Order: sequence, then structure tokens, then C-alpha cells
Amino acid sequence: MPDYQVAMKAIRTRFETQVESGLSLFVQFDNEAADKPDAVRPSELDPKTKMWCRFSIKSGDSNQTTVGKASTEQTVGVAFAQLFFMIGEGTQDINEMAVNIKNLFKRSTIDGVTYMTPSIIPVGRTNEQWQVNVQIPFRFHEVS
Repeated sequence: MPDYQVAMKAIRTRFETQVESGLSLFVQFDNEAADKPDAVRPSELDPKTKMWCRFSIKSGDSNQTTVGKASTEQTVGVAFAQLFFMIGEGTQDINEMAVNIKNLFKRSTIDGVTYMTPSIIPVGRTNEQWQVNVQIPFRFHEVS
């Protein structure tokens, strides 16, 4: 049962190993150095992939779930994988990446974090890129 910092690190580490390394996807994480800027120009990406991801973790409400000597609190939240792809390249590759990410996180508990069923949300055109989001709901329990 991880505390907040441990849970956030577990979620990010899972995304780094399973998606950034495992699926060879260029990922910009929250508050990361400027070498992965928000406004990546599609022309600067690897011509074979032309896809990149912005990954954010947003925790939500925490509630006490048990009482006693060791009370338990549950925290819920959503991790967002915002996928961006070149306009004019179709949607098959970006949709396939979204499905792969969804499958890596759905209905599992790893390192004390429980991932529920992710949702794939097509956003559409954003500037010079096509966007699809994967929303990954999660929860973890903390004993105090």
C-alpha cells in the first residue's frame, strides 16, 4: 500500500518502461526538461513514427475507507496519455498505439496501484497534429 509519492513514481515508471521504452514512443512527462518541448514540430520527429506523447498524472479525491488503529485512505486519479500524430498520415497508427497503451494498463494492480479500464478519446486536429487521448483511471490505498 504505497503513499502518494510512491504511487506517483510507480505510475510514471510503468509508463516509462512499458510505453516509452517498450513501444519506442517519444514521451514528454510532467515538468520535464525543455529538450522535449510542448510544441514539438511534426517535421522534427522520426519520419518512421511521427508520433509523440505527453503524459500527465492527476490525482483526485482521497477518502478514508477504514477506521481503527491503522486507518486506510483511498486516493483516485487519472493518468493522461495525450498522443499526437502527423496530419495526413491517417488514424490507424495512432489508434493502434492508443489500444496498445490501454491494454498495458487495463484492470491490473501493479506496485500497489490498481488501474481500472482506460478510455480512448479521439480529440481530432490540434494545430498541425492529430490527437487521441488515453485516460487511465487508477486508485491506491494508504495505511496510516
